[in-house]
Amino acid sequence: MQLTNSEHILSYFTFETTRLSLQPVNSSSLALLANLYGCNKTMRYIAPPLSLHQTETMLNLMLNKQKQNQYNSLILAIKHKVTADDYGICGLPNLELNNKTAEIGVMLLPIGQGTGVAVEVVRTIVVKLLNLGIETIYMQIDPKNKAAIIAATKSGFIACRLTGRYVYQDAVKINFN
Repeated sequence: MQLTNSEHILSYFTFETTRLSLQPVNSSSLALLANLYGCNKTMRYIAPPLSLHQTETMLNLMLNKQKQNQYNSLILAIKHKVTADDYGICGLPNLELNNKTAEIGVMLLPIGQGTGVAVEVVRTIVVKLLNLGIETIYMQIDPKNKAAIIAATKSGFIACRLTGRYVYQDAVKINFN
């Protein structure tokens, strides 16, 4: 499948799972992003929390890239399909369609933690990326983040000692020669 413009990309990454609705963030996503990026607990394995101004700047930068058809990264808002409660985000911080490589990351608010949301989202995103011809799909996980490691493993990722990443096992190519 070829995604040739911003409309195709935004449409392709707007979808539902059994209980969730995902769509690219937009100008109304600032509150969700501020709740995630400003929370010490959520950010403890990623980076220092961001201020509201830093979060707004990041969102505006991403929205401007979308307007210019630049999709080397994408953030999807995760909501409950029925209640529309915010659960978190799924990021594709390194989406390289030409190089057939993508990185996946998930950040959840407490309402979505420990509920299987991360596994549901990652499994669905993996299928969508494979359908785009992506050959290398990986996650970068802090070794202290046990919940993320469990979710990655349940989603079909394996630890790669060479890179320190978790790589989707069906996409792993090993040359023994």
